[in-house]
Amino acid sequence: ADKTLQSYARTQGLSGDITAAPRAALGEYLAVVNANIAGGKTDVLIKQKVNLESNISLNGKLENRLAVERNFSASNSDDPWYKKDNTDFIKVMVPPNISLISSPSKVEGTPARDYKKLKYEIDPDLEATDSSTAFDRQNFSTWMTIKPGETGTITMTYNNDGIDFTKPFTFIYEKQSGVDSALAYSISAPIGYKWKESNSPVFKYSAENTPARLVLELHLIK
Repeated sequence: ADKTLQSYARTQGLSGDITAAPRAALGEYLAVVNANIAGGKTDVLIKQKVNLESNISLNGKLENRLAVERNFSASNSDDPWYKKDNTDFIKVMVPPNISLISSPSKVEGTPARDYKKLKYEIDPDLEATDSSTAFDRQNFSTWMTIKPGETGTITMTYNNDGIDFTKPFTFIYEKQSGVDSALAYSISAPIGYKWKESNSPVFKYSAENTPARLVLELHLIK
């Protein structure tokens, strides 16, 4: 590989790599990855919104509730490419060693074939990528199938223990290349604290289409 070219692509944000997640005590990381499985060209009609609500308790526990909503706008086109069901394989990537409270809900989605029953061979590289831990992150996957004109939502809750109040809190959100996805993020400070950036116990961020990598550095004050 050409290291000079790779370095240039990385500095310009074109390399497609993922950044190192912050240490558990110092922040939170989130990425939502989508794969259209036999859904034609229906992704152009999908509007996705990622909503993450976080709360830090006095004992340093970070409680997270994640919801991913996908709305499928009905198409006036007669082209069958745009009238198929949108079947999406969703992978949620979070920091390692989190405590899962409830796993992603499944919305009418299953693989087209029972690969284990049909005795398909397992590609070791794909198996490693699809495991619950990859890229130094914990991964959770589920399926969502929605019809034209419908909206589907998956939810999950998870905790991250040991937040250090004395250090800056960093939230990193990485968006999949080529996917337009809105983000709504809110985080509540422990009782008796507030966020310097909002001068309030609650910090909120929202955008209809985030940058490829969003980094928010926040500070707790009394």
